[in-house]
Amino acid sequence: MMTLETVLRRPPQGDIAEHWTYADFAAATQAWAHRLRARKVRSAALWFDDTARCASALAATWLAGADVYLLPDVSPASRQWAAQQGCIVFGDTDAADEGWRYRDADERARSDLPDLGFPSDNRLFLKTSASSGDAKTVCKTRAQMESEAAALARLLPAHWRGATALGSVGTQHLYGLTFRIFAALACGWRIGRVRHPYPEDLFAASRHAPCVWVSSPALLHRAGGRRDWQSLRRHLRGVVSAGGMLRPDVAAQLAARLGFYPHDVYGSTETGVIAVRRQSGMHLLLPEVSAEIAADGTLSADSPWSGGRQHTADAAERHGRALLLHGRADRIVKLADKRIALTRIEQLLSAHPFVADAHCLPHPQHGRIAAWLALNDDGIAAWRNHGRRAMIDTLQRTLGELKPLGAVPRHWRFTDRLPRNPQAKIRAADAERAFTRPITAPQWHALPADTPDESVFTAAVPLDLCWFGGHFARFPLVPGVVQLQWVLDLCCRGHVPAQIENLKYQKFIRPHDTVRLYLRRDHAKNKLYFSLRLADGSVCSSGRFALPDA
Repeated sequence: MMTLETVLRRPPQGDIAEHWTYADFAAATQAWAHRLRARKVRSAALWFDDTARCASALAATWLAGADVYLLPDVSPASRQWAAQQGCIVFGDTDAADEGWRYRDADERARSDLPDLGFPSDNRLFLKTSASSGDAKTVCKTRAQMESEAAALARLLPAHWRGATALGSVGTQHLYGLTFRIFAALACGWRIGRVRHPYPEDLFAASRHAPCVWVSSPALLHRAGGRRDWQSLRRHLRGVVSAGGMLRPDVAAQLAARLGFYPHDVYGSTETGVIAVRRQSGMHLLLPEVSAEIAADGTLSADSPWSGGRQHTADAAERHGRALLLHGRADRIVKLADKRIALTRIEQLLSAHPFVADAHCLPHPQHGRIAAWLALNDDGIAAWRNHGRRAMIDTLQRTLGELKPLGAVPRHWRFTDRLPRNPQAKIRAADAERAFTRPITAPQWHALPADTPDESVFTAAVPLDLCWFGGHFARFPLVPGVVQLQWVLDLCCRGHVPAQIENLKYQKFIRPHDTVRLYLRRDHAKNKLYFSLRLADGSVCSSGRFALPDA
């Protein structure tokens, strides 16, 4: 059973990752460790796109006696968190500090100095997902990570050995870090270097060699439909799912297509892995885990990798070594003296053929149940053809079991993709924003223009634009006055033009259309010409602004 220490001390034959041998990995890691020690680095924040390089950087930082901080992202807030810990930023992207970028040539680096060994007190710090509020910082040790990986190696099928761990989840959070690095080593898997965040990415990466998927319920739900499952079965040996509750019907569909059930893993950043479920029924506690149910019905767990007994916010029942999970206690709402799990509402909505993903919550202002849904292609087509009201009516008809409980959602928001993070979680702040800030315009992105006097922007029209109501509720389209306001907001930045000339509306702009805005400045005439066009180049609206004299 391999660990970072055994790989560095006695590199085995073969590749740890694509185009990278264990021996070269070990040598490069030692070279970085000597560089970190020479510069007296005491803490390093890691941000990597390449998982194998992340493993090397993690090991090198620990060899140098420094603490590791896993950046959840490269936002200013995350970088400030790292700076407060006195961290360098070590990575393989532009986010890395000068001198601390892991490049292609570094994979073949060597050091003439004696190899370093691991101190006994290696630590890493990482953030929780913030799915239920503010993120917390959690500390893990190398001993805890390797103990958990060893337990997983005893549990997971031996015939997965030699496969490549392909992940849709990132290594900046505990689930991805555990399975894509530590468990991969312990189980004898090759480390998959890049993240594959979408089903089509995972399918494409699984075509050529044996592999194991490290994925999430959200992605596995979207993986159905018209795909080449027969070809996938030739190479895919197993599927691990964590980061949320995997619906039993999704697990059964995967089993019918693949010939095996996914391993549905339950745990948290604080606890690590607690239990695993195969097929239907309940999750089974890992042999090393002890669990208790508190008086309020929530679960606590203790294991060699949990750092003591950890209390969770999850409601559960214990039946011997089996757990029946009911979801987060704060996601069980009480209505008319009856309790309903928001996850149950999400399951019912996600089962509708129009829905790709669902997230429910109490409305942040009104308290009643709110549903935030991502529609699939069929759902988007129905939305465009019949509008918002018809979509809500259709979905409500599938929620018959909720009506006696008064649990049918009162508030609805729709999109084409929910903003799940690499852990497949939705931040509480994002969910709150969806129901408190009306969407008035798309998110514009600048494109290259042919001349300095021209500008080009592109955007996808949101499904739930606030203007798709009232007169446009049954046939949603962007009103002409709104199109004009979008142009003014982009090109005039709050300044009112002296006059609007030659204004024409020629074609509808509909939900989910991709549109481009073309602007051209005529300095001689002091005028600005614009046109809004669809992806096929057809003009929806056009005109020109007479600009005020400077």
